[in-house]
Amino acid sequence: MSTKNSINGTSLLVKNCMVQGAYWASVCTIAGFASVLLLSKGFSNSQIGLALALGNILGVICQPVVGALADSSKKLGLHSLSIMLSTAAIVLLSVLYFIPNIIVAVFAVFVATVAIDQTIQPLVNSVSVYYISRGVNVDFGISRGIGSLTYAIASTIVGKLVTVYDESVIILASVVCLGITSLSFVILPKLADNNETKQTNEINEDGVETTAPEKISIFDFIKKYKYFCLTLVGGTFLLTNHNIGVSYMIQILNNIGGNTEDMGMSMSIAALVELPVMFLFTRLMKKFKASQLIKFSALAFAIKGIGFLLAMNVGQFLAVQVLQMFTFGMYIPAGVYLANECMEEQDKFKGQALMAGTNTLGGVVGSLVGGLVLDMAGVKMMLIISFAFAAAGFVLVFLYAGRNLALYSEVSEK
Repeated sequence: MSTKNSINGTSLLVKNCMVQGAYWASVCTIAGFASVLLLSKGFSNSQIGLALALGNILGVICQPVVGALADSSKKLGLHSLSIMLSTAAIVLLSVLYFIPNIIVAVFAVFVATVAIDQTIQPLVNSVSVYYISRGVNVDFGISRGIGSLTYAIASTIVGKLVTVYDESVIILASVVCLGITSLSFVILPKLADNNETKQTNEINEDGVETTAPEKISIFDFIKKYKYFCLTLVGGTFLLTNHNIGVSYMIQILNNIGGNTEDMGMSMSIAALVELPVMFLFTRLMKKFKASQLIKFSALAFAIKGIGFLLAMNVGQFLAVQVLQMFTFGMYIPAGVYLANECMEEQDKFKGQALMAGTNTLGGVVGSLVGGLVLDMAGVKMMLIISFAFAAAGFVLVFLYAGRNLALYSEVSEK
């Protein structure tokens, strides 16, 4: 009996939506509300930045290790590893809930929790390719869209609950989200390998399927695609700006009279406005080049940076958040398609991996710089520096995005 006939496609899609939805809700509660939680435990802004940066770095280190283990281990596959990691994060969160507010202890537990939550991400995104490689089609775009939707819902609910109760609600909400994530992997069906289609393909966060490329050194890659790499530098600056706004949103809102409930609403708006771009991006690609879209996105980052800097009240800040659809919401898929457009087939996987890495690097720089500047000079100076990152990123992306396009698009057409 074929694998296709043994799986109900609608039921599988619902279960995959459950995985994505619960996981991205956990990202919202753990990373999105990190400042709110850690400020309540006596952390300085610099310490918060260091904790987030270390958690992201450890997550990036662990991701390929866990991915390789999922590919090679006969006992620890996608399902088992995801359940184990979710359970480990729940244990850490339980410890975080009960331990006293000793900075060193809370710091260590929180960093480990962030690292584990980051490590789960590629496993969650691999669910679609797991079934596709075994002959069952799963719509990644719909399930990932549900992830953004639940992020928005979690932002609103947790923001409200913190104002009604206290910051410990954030930990409890994270436990619930990760518990549902673990349960979702329990009910996902396990299938035998399809020998005709071994798992040589991967699906990145934006649902683009890629194949393993021939090896090329990073130095040769930079020499070959110097304009693309300069675009990556610009992208890192843009995402540094983005992550400063995300990591220190509560401090920005407090400075203009806002509170945690306003923060939840702001995060919800940002997640919701990404949905139209996410669902319609393939249509946009029929009318525009990825290089054009990523340049437009870079301009939106700069405008948003000015908007945050000039916002005098919560209403103005929330209005500026609508630009999220053109900043992060457009930049991420446009970056993936840019890599596909401007380089040869055997180099595309590395290009996409490097483009995705700008988000992590931007997160690390944004967390560290934002926290240090907040403690040394305050919110206004942090927003000025954040805008400077966005402006520099816009200039680099505008100058260099797509400069390799003419040469390598000809190669790919042959």
